[in-house]
Amino acid sequence: MADSVQELMEAMVPELKELVEHKVLSQAEVRALVKKRTDFEYRLRRRAVDIRDFRQYVEYETALDGLLRKRKARIGVKRGKAAKFSCSRQIHFIFDRAVKKFKANTELWMEWVAFAKQDGSSKMLSSIFARALQLHPRKSGLWVHAASWEWEEQGNVAAARTLLQRALRLNPESEELWREYFRMEVLFVTRLTERRKVLGLAPACDAQTVSSIEVPPLDAEATSEIRGKSHDSDTRLSSGVDDGLGELLGGAIPLVVLRHAAAALSQPAAFLLSLFPIASLVTAPSVQRELEDAILTIAEDMQPGIPGAAVLRAGRVMAEARGKGPMQACEAAETVLREAATRQTDAAGLMWETRCRFWERVSKEAKVGSCEAGAEKHKNENVRDSSALAKEAERRLLMTAAAAAAAGASTEQTVLMHYFCLAGGYSEQESGHAVGATGHKRRRGKERDEGSKTSTVEAYEVLRAGAEAHPTGATLQKEWLKAEGSRVLADTILSAGDKARKVSMVLDQALAGCGTSAGAAPLWLDRLQMEKGRSGSADRMAAVLARMVQAGAEEAAVSEAVDRIAEIAEAAGGAGTADACTTALKRPFPSMVRGLLLRKIISATVAAGCQEEAEMAFERWAGEKCAQHDPSGWIEWEGVLRSKRCHSKASAVIWRAKRTLVNPSSLDEALALRDAFCPSGEHAPHSKGGDDAV
Repeated sequence: MADSVQELMEAMVPELKELVEHKVLSQAEVRALVKKRTDFEYRLRRRAVDIRDFRQYVEYETALDGLLRKRKARIGVKRGKAAKFSCSRQIHFIFDRAVKKFKANTELWMEWVAFAKQDGSSKMLSSIFARALQLHPRKSGLWVHAASWEWEEQGNVAAARTLLQRALRLNPESEELWREYFRMEVLFVTRLTERRKVLGLAPACDAQTVSSIEVPPLDAEATSEIRGKSHDSDTRLSSGVDDGLGELLGGAIPLVVLRHAAAALSQPAAFLLSLFPIASLVTAPSVQRELEDAILTIAEDMQPGIPGAAVLRAGRVMAEARGKGPMQACEAAETVLREAATRQTDAAGLMWETRCRFWERVSKEAKVGSCEAGAEKHKNENVRDSSALAKEAERRLLMTAAAAAAAGASTEQTVLMHYFCLAGGYSEQESGHAVGATGHKRRRGKERDEGSKTSTVEAYEVLRAGAEAHPTGATLQKEWLKAEGSRVLADTILSAGDKARKVSMVLDQALAGCGTSAGAAPLWLDRLQMEKGRSGSADRMAAVLARMVQAGAEEAAVSEAVDRIAEIAEAAGGAGTADACTTALKRPFPSMVRGLLLRKIISATVAAGCQEEAEMAFERWAGEKCAQHDPSGWIEWEGVLRSKRCHSKASAVIWRAKRTLVNPSSLDEALALRDAFCPSGEHAPHSKGGDDAV
C-alpha cells in the first residue's frame, strides 16, 4: 500500500514543481497538498473503503482546480503543460477507481458524467457512457443521457438514434425510452424543416406512409462508424437528393415510432396521450396535425372511449374556434365532449368527471391569461376575452356537475368541483345572465348580496347531498365537516356544549363512512383533538386511537396521535405523561402502537429521573415485535446507560440488539451516523449516577 501511494506522489512531482516555479503555489502549500492527497490515497486503499471517501476526494480536487484557475488568471500564467490538466486527470482517476469499487451505484456514474460534461472531456465521456451502459443495460436513464448528449451536445442524430434503438431492444417496455425516442424524431423533423427554410430549398412533397424502421445491425452500431456516416446523411437530406425526404419531413418516422410503442407497451393508450404535447414541437402545421391525429386515433383504438382523448380533441377544437368568440369556442368543445360521452357507457362517472376537469382547467387558464394581459394596458381586448371565457367555462362546469348529479353519475371530485365553483361566487343562475362580449351582467348592491347568499346556500346543499352520496370520500367529508361546523358554530341559539356535541356527532358520522379511506388521517386527528378538549381523558383518547388503528391509519398519523395522548398530562410533568400512556397501553394495540407508547413512557421517565421505571419500560419495549426493526430505540437505551456510566450494561444492550434486530447492519449504520454528528459522551442527557445506576 505504501509503495503504491509513494509512486503516485512521485508522479505528481513535475506538475507541482511547475506550479511552484510559476508562483501559483508556495512550498508550504505544496507540502499541505501532498499531505492531503496522501491521506486520501491511504483512505481509498483501506479494506472497508466508504463511498464518501471518494466523494470527499473529488470535492477537494474540484475546489483545488478552481483555486488554481483563479490564481493562474490573476498571475497571467500561460505557458506550462505539466499542470494544465492535472486536477482534471486526478478527478477522472478518482472516479475511475470509485466506479470499479462500486459498480452498481448508478448515481456515482452520473456524477462522473456530470463532471466530464462540465470539464468538456468529450472522449472521456464517450468511454464513460460505454462502460456504464455495459454494466447497467436496464437503466433507462443512462441510455437517455447518452442519447441526449449525442443529439444535443454533439449534433449526431445517427448515434443518438442507434443508442435509443439498442436501448429499446433491451428495454421494450420502458415508457421513458419510447418518449425520448419520439421526442428526438420530432425534433429532427423540425430541424430539417427549418434548415430547408434557411437554405431556401423548395418544400418537400406530401408525406407518405412508412410501415417499418430500419434498425442497423449490432456490428454497425459502433460510435466511430456512426459518426463517420451522420454528417454525410445530414448533407444528403438537406440537399434534397434522398428519395424519402418527403416522407421524412412529413413525420413518417415519428408515426412509425408511435405504432411500435403501441405494440410494445402493456398499457399504451395513456402513454400515447402523454406524447400529445410533444407533437406540438413540429413547426409545420400539417405535420403537427397528422401526428396529433395519429396519437388520438391509436389511443382510441387501443382503449375505446378513453376520456383523455376526448379532452385533447376538445382542447384543440376550442383553440381553433377561439377567434369566433368565447361562447362559440366553448360550444365547439362541448360538442366534442358530449359525443365522447355517448360512446363511453362502462364508466359514465369517469367521463362526467373528465368533462368537469376540462372546464375547470379552461377557467383557471383563462383567469391566468386575463391577469397576464391585464398587466399591459394595450391588451384590453384580451382581458375581456379571457374574462368572458373564464365565466363561460365556469357556467359550463356548473351545468356539467349538476347534470352528473341529476343522472346519478357524480363522483367525489365532481361534487367538490361543483361546490368550489359555487362557493367562489358564481352560481348557475347568475351565470345565465349573458350579454355582449363580457358574457355576464354586473349586479351591484343588494342584488349582488342576494346572489352571493343564494350561491352560498346552493353550495352548502350541493356539499350535503354529495357527502350523503359518497360517504367513503375522505376529502369530500372533510369539506362537509368544515361547512357544517361553521354553521353549527355560527348558531346563536345552541350552547357551547351543544355545539361541541353536534360537531362531534357529525365527525363520527363522517368517520363511520370514510374512516378506512387513505386520506382519513386528518379527520381522526381532529376527532382525537376534540376528545382531548372535551374530556381530557387518556382512556377516552385511547379508545379513539384504537378505532383509528383498527381503521388502518398510517404510521405517521398514529405516531402523531400518540404524541397528542402524551400531551394530556404535560402540565403534570413526566410522570403524568407516563401515566397517560400506561393507561392507553391497557388496550390491545398492535406492536407498532405499543412501541410508540412505550417510547413516550421512556422519554418521560428518563426526563423525570425515574430510573427503575425507565429500565422497566425499556425491557417492555425490547419484548415487542417492533423492536426487531427499530435500531433507534436500542441506541437510545445504550445512550442512557452510558450517560449513567453503566458501560458494561450499555455494551450488553448493543450485543442484545444485534441478536434481536432483523437487520443487524442497520444498527452499525445508525451508530456510525450517531458518532459522526454527536461528540463522545453527548449521546444522551447526562445525569448523576455511577455503575449501579439504571
